[in-house]
Amino acid sequence: MTFKKSATLLLAVTAVSLVSSCTPEKPEGNTIAKVNRAVITDKQVDTRLNNLPQNIKGSFANENGKKILLDQMVNEELLHQQAKRSGYEKNDSFKDQVKVFEKQFEDAKKQALINLIVRDNIDSKIQITKAEVEGYYNNNPKQFEAFEQRRAKHILVETKAEAQKLLNRIKLKKATFDAVAKKYSKDPTSENAGDLGWFKKGDLVPEFEKAVFALRKNQLSQVVKTEFGYHIIKLTDTKKVAKRELKDVQQQVQQAIYNQKRNAALNEYLKTLKQNHKVTFVTAKPGEEGASKK
Repeated sequence: MTFKKSATLLLAVTAVSLVSSCTPEKPEGNTIAKVNRAVITDKQVDTRLNNLPQNIKGSFANENGKKILLDQMVNEELLHQQAKRSGYEKNDSFKDQVKVFEKQFEDAKKQALINLIVRDNIDSKIQITKAEVEGYYNNNPKQFEAFEQRRAKHILVETKAEAQKLLNRIKLKKATFDAVAKKYSKDPTSENAGDLGWFKKGDLVPEFEKAVFALRKNQLSQVVKTEFGYHIIKLTDTKKVAKRELKDVQQQVQQAIYNQKRNAALNEYLKTLKQNHKVTFVTAKPGEEGASKK
C-alpha cells in the first residue's frame, strides 16, 4: 500500500519459458552435448545465458558458468524425455498448462502485430523540431522552475487512537520513531523505518502533503488522517532543486512532445479505423443475465 500518486500504466506482460527446446533435429550451432537423440548446441547455451536477468548474467559469462548452464539444460532434457515416456502429455494438468501457454503465445503474437502497425503508421512518422522543443520549454515554465524537495518517514495505522498512543510513546522517548515504524506501521515502508524517500509538492495526497510541508526538519507531526488511515510523520531532510535549463532537460522535453504527438496520431488513426470497420458494444441490460447489442 502506498499513498503516493501514481499514473496507471497498462502493461502487456508475456510469460516466457527459458527451458531449452532440444529436439532430435540438430538445432543451430555446434553440438556440445547429446541426450539420446536430442542435441544441445553452444548457441542454445549462449541463448540461455543472454536470457538471464542482468543482475546474475555476469556470474555465468565464463566457461564455468556456461558449464553450469549446460548441465542444467541436460538435466531438463532428461526430465523432459522421461516425462514424455511416462505419459505425462496425457495428464490433465499438463493439458491445462499448455492451454495457458498457448493463450499467452497468442496474446504475444497479437501484441507483436500491434507494435509493428503502430511503428510503421505512427512512430516512424513522428518528427520533432528544435522550435517545438524550445516552445514546449518556454510554455511550461512550472515544470522546470526551482522547487523544494523533502524527505520524510511515516507510521501508518488504522485508528486515530492507536496513532495517538504511538505518537505519545515517541514523544516520551519510550521508543524511537524507527522502532515504532518497523513494528507497528502497516505501510510497506515499515521495512525501511517508514522512509518515503524524496518528494515534492504534488507527489502526495493533499492531507499528508499539507502536514509534511508545515514541518521543520526532525519535527513530528500530529496525527494526520488520509484515505489510507492515520499517520505520524517525521520530516528528516529538505533540499532545493535549482531551475533546470533547456540543455539539461532537452531529452525529457523531446520525450514529452513525442508522447503528445504519438497519442494524438494514434487516436486519429483509431478514429479512421473505427469509421471503416463495424464496432459493436455488447452490454447486459439491468436485471437480465443475457446481453443486448447497443
